[in-house]
Amino acid sequence: MSDEQAARILAAAEEVRASGGSARRAGRDPINTPMIRNWTEAIGDANPIYTDEAAAR
Repeated sequence: MSDEQAARILAAAEEVRASGGSARRAGRDPINTPMIRNWTEAIGDANPIYTDEAAAR
């Protein structure tokens, strides 16, 4: 990646940040424990608070 490309990406990211938060909207699929496990496994986050109720407390 060139410095120019990196600068354009950073400028676009700054525009998004400066525009503020987005409106809330309902997700298209329900959130459930199996999907949380899939997601945390995919991103490599083994923190038990996402899947263990006692650890979350």
